[in-house]
Amino acid sequence: MIQCPGGRKPQSARLNGPTRHRFHLNYVFCGSWLPISATLTSLDLGFNDLDEEAALSIVRVERQRNKLTTLGLARCNIGPTGAKEIAEWVSVSATLTELRLESNSIGDEAVKAIGDALRVNGALTSLDVRRNQLDEAGEGLLRDAVNSKDGFELQM
Repeated sequence: MIQCPGGRKPQSARLNGPTRHRFHLNYVFCGSWLPISATLTSLDLGFNDLDEEAALSIVRVERQRNKLTTLGLARCNIGPTGAKEIAEWVSVSATLTELRLESNSIGDEAVKAIGDALRVNGALTSLDVRRNQLDEAGEGLLRDAVNSKDGFELQM
């Protein structure tokens, strides 16, 4: 569990890093702690070997909570179905500005949903989908979706 000095609630939680601790946070963390955190705005769970269901449980809670500005889900075993669910959330999120989905298995199947979400989302300014087995057509679709957004950072 995330602890802060003096009992303060964290605004940012990074549960990855050079030590590569493996946390099985799934429903204990995502289902009980995240909804009651009024201050958490940045969460990076990348490279913790989460499964897709654990990663999506965060998205489902955050869809109701609507406070995160940054979410890192790198290498969380997210496939096309999970990416489509994330895209649904992105399309309605007014707070998320940065989403890191690198090193998953999104593939071209979900790129259309992500592109559609990018077209309607006005808050997101950075998306990282490197190492997701996207072909040139999929990359082009994402580029087209953000082409009119000045300063948008798209990493593929």
